[in-house]
Amino acid sequence: MTLTFHGAAQEVTGSAHLLTLDDGCKILMDCVLYQGRNQEMEHFNQTFAFDPAEIDVLLLSHAHIDHSGRVPKLVKEGLSGQDLRHPRHAEPVRDPATGLGLHSGKGR
Repeated sequence: MTLTFHGAAQEVTGSAHLLTLDDGCKILMDCVLYQGRNQEMEHFNQTFAFDPAEIDVLLLSHAHIDHSGRVPKLVKEGLSGQDLRHPRHAEPVRDPATGLGLHSGKGR
């Protein structure tokens, strides 16, 4: 088994961790979207350091944009495996702000 960090290593944003099991199963936890205007981050957001078509399972810890922002790109580039989400986010989201956790700090 190997664990590869593709974001959020010594940083507070950009979570994406690829776990490759001994049988070849690939589990991606979170799908980083770096925020900011840094040119390096823009390049990072446009490319993956792995083949999206090889991902067997996508596991999202939560739906904040820095953890889930590149999911549409991942799907467009070949993700066909399972997408495991918390039941709150399992149904189609009618309000995109809710799906991305933009309301998470309100009304508490």
